[in-house]
Amino acid sequence: MTAVGQRRTRATALAFAAAAFGLVAAAVLGVSGVRSLSDSTAGQQAEGQRDVRPSQRLPFTSTALVGVIDD
Repeated sequence: MTAVGQRRTRATALAFAAAAFGLVAAAVLGVSGVRSLSDSTAGQQAEGQRDVRPSQRLPFTSTALVGVIDD
């Protein structure tokens, strides 16, 4: 910590800006991730392929969002 008030004010403003940027970035990435998992059409697109693999529909739960990736 410095005794110079101007440096403290500048450091506080920079820390606030960095924290705000981090929170906004986390929110944007979180929303993007949830949208990409919930709106995925990869299963429908792969339906017409010759390699038919068994699938099981998972029940809806309000407490968790499950994403599964294979090969």
